Amino acid sequence: ELMHRLTAGQDDIVVGFSVDLRRHYKFADKLVGYMVNTLPLRTKFEQIHTFSELIKDVSMKLKGALENSTVPFHMIVDQLKMPRSASRQSLVQTMFTFVHERPQTILGHRWEPVELIDVDAQMELAIAVVEEENNRMQVSIEYNSDLFDESTAGRIFNCFSALVDNATSNPDLPLFSLQIIPADQLNVQIRQWNRTEMEFPKHLCLHHLFEQTVRSNPDAISLIHNN
Repeated sequence: ELMHRLTAGQDDIVVGFSVDLRRHYKFADKLVGYMVNTLPLRTKFEQIHTFSELIKDVSMKLKGALENSTVPFHMIVDQLKMPRSASRQSLVQTMFTFVHERPQTILGHRWEPVELIDVDAQMELAIAVVEEENNRMQVSIEYNSDLFDESTAGRIFNCFSALVDNATSNPDLPLFSLQIIPADQLNVQIRQWNRTEMEFPKHLCLHHLFEQTVRSNPDAISLIHNN
């Protein structure tokens, strides 16, 4: 739904999901390496009206995708005959990743995650949610700096947070009515930015103010008609 809003209501959205392939292969727990595949998940919003309906639709499609999760992503792109580009990923430009609580040991060795700094983004936009202890969630956003600056990415992150809060609290509301702007930003946009009132001399009429403006800016253009 976030991408649906950010793309000005585009009704056909494809988001990529990362899936761990270790559970599909014998002895995979004894291997160290990258065993992740990308699943493209397509959602058509024209028949979806509420967040509850969206969850049901995505859950059904995700179940089907997981049943075929070993199909390499590049084979899907080849079969669909998607155009290739060196500047962007084919088929999927937005990713969502959910990571269950991390194991503390692998192959008998204790490990802990290390945050990577200044890594080149693989997608235009990617959001990752990591499950932690005590029902906590760590959420991060990765973005292509050629498309978004830091402040824009921060606003997208805040919109995601606001949408999650509103959608989980009001799952049966129409999608278009779910608020994605945080309350503090909404207050700025609706109230502060619209404070355009000005103090005018109460002893003068409108034509007096017009005459004052003419005297102070005698060479300014007063009217434009038909360009």
